[in-house]
Amino acid sequence: MTEEATPVPAAALILATAEVTRRMLLLAELQDALTALGVRSVLARNHRLILRYNRVPSGPSGMTDPQLHVFTPDGTCVATTDGTTYRLASGRQCPAADPAAAATFIRHGQHAAPPVQGEDAVRRAAPPGTAGRARCWVPGQPPSTWA
Repeated sequence: MTEEATPVPAAALILATAEVTRRMLLLAELQDALTALGVRSVLARNHRLILRYNRVPSGPSGMTDPQLHVFTPDGTCVATTDGTTYRLASGRQCPAADPAAAATFIRHGQHAAPPVQGEDAVRRAAPPGTAGRARCWVPGQPPSTWA
């Protein structure tokens, strides 16, 4: 009987140390912005370790995508980054260049709302009272429709 390789999920891809450091710094900036708004969060590095005694090579081990676990009154949210955007577990995204806007977006609980399409998506992207300041978007909407 032969054993087929199991595909590795995208979230478990091994990253170079420099890339992990860059992403950690961006998430730390978001964490600082959240702290300024009174929101607690925990920054976590992830290390993938493969140990298989019956297979050589056993697969790559190393650092994977770091995560920021955010604790809001609406629940827990997990944020990651690819270096250009902050990605929330809900599928919503915010530019990494503006951590304050992303923090405001997360603080107002918009991250927990189900994704919506069309004009409602553009209106719901900005938390109440922050029109023109919080620039986050819903997947499927072009960046030109940022609130």
